[in-house]
Amino acid sequence: MADVSSQSNLPGFSEALQACLVEDAHVRTDARQLKIQLEEAQAAATQTRAGTALPGRLLAALGRGQGGPTSPEAAAEILAREKVLRRRYQESELVAQHYTRELDQHLHGYLFAHVPVYTMQSRARLQLAQWAGVITDLQADLRALIVALGQARNNAAAGYDRSTHKISFTALELFDQAGALITNVENRMKRANEEAAKLGGLPGVTMIPLRETVHGLTKLDMATMQLDADRLARELEDFERKQLFDLQGPAEQAAEAHVAQARAYLGQYREQLRAHCDGQTRPEDTAREMPGILDRFRRG
Repeated sequence: MADVSSQSNLPGFSEALQACLVEDAHVRTDARQLKIQLEEAQAAATQTRAGTALPGRLLAALGRGQGGPTSPEAAAEILAREKVLRRRYQESELVAQHYTRELDQHLHGYLFAHVPVYTMQSRARLQLAQWAGVITDLQADLRALIVALGQARNNAAAGYDRSTHKISFTALELFDQAGALITNVENRMKRANEEAAKLGGLPGVTMIPLRETVHGLTKLDMATMQLDADRLARELEDFERKQLFDLQGPAEQAAEAHVAQARAYLGQYREQLRAHCDGQTRPEDTAREMPGILDRFRRG
């Protein structure tokens, strides 16, 4: 990833992204300051509670009895401050989460447009859906081919001319129709392999020389043709059941791995940008900008 920490500005970023980075830095700076104040207030409140275990009238008589405050009013003020700071810090956490989401959306658009590897990783789920669609179509074409081959095989037996050793014209037409389905199957196989390559590291679909095999069936004697047609149908069924089904699990895992890599890349990029912005954020700027940031957040 490019090192942004040495840049005085961030060229190529939209104004919206730049503004989000700046406001995000103010929000996180404010949250850090609030956390320190809250920890101090909690420590004081803990001591106050220990010192106010006695009734208020006795505390007033004892002054700072047991190291506690000088009066019930002072104790109440310390406890109220802790409550206010806790509420403000809880709100600051919500604001920080909001800005992280906003920043991630801006950065996703930027990285998707400018970083090819991030684009590829981010598109993994879409590519998985495209691959799954091709596999579904391939399965449908395979089933149609199996049915067509069965019809051709049966018609060949029914219309076989023993004197000429030729199958019927109807059977030849059915074998030709099976050939058209083979074209679909071959195209689906090629497309499935292309989509698998985009997912990265996914085994491809084994190409079957169907056309030559089916064409050769019409040249065989009836008994051999029937045996070979039945064997081919079983092989196609096994191919669909074993190879296509077994590829779905690895495809999903590959897609999820790519998406996780994209998230990690974005997160690393975001934190590096934040470190860069933190170095340019002044406390006085944060104090000036936070009221407006909080007001916009509260108004939604």
